Amino acid sequence: MKIKWENDSYPQSLLKDIRDQLSINESGNVTQRIGIDFSIDALFGRVIHSFSLDYEVLFSVFCESVINAYKRGRLKNLDCILDEFQKLCEDRLKLKNEYVLVTSLKNDKR
Repeated sequence: MKIKWENDSYPQSLLKDIRDQLSINESGNVTQRIGIDFSIDALFGRVIHSFSLDYEVLFSVFCESVINAYKRGRLKNLDCILDEFQKLCEDRLKLKNEYVLVTSLKNDKR
């Protein structure tokens, strides 16, 4: 599945904003400033994909992709975020189950 950025210049400026809002503390965990979700959401809106997952799941996976890329020190490259996002989405799709909601039953016995 091919995923890509809608416009290359805009994500670069958003990526810089996100990078400025993240840091790694002494224990190696990533800390975030309040409001980073707005920047990540704006960046997520620039991703063109065809994954058939719920929006909340997709956004959560994208946030995880950004954090993972930052931990690895690769947040300077936009394609690394997409690679991580694709990998995590494909993992979620392996776990996806289809459910059918039955709202009524009809008895045809006469």
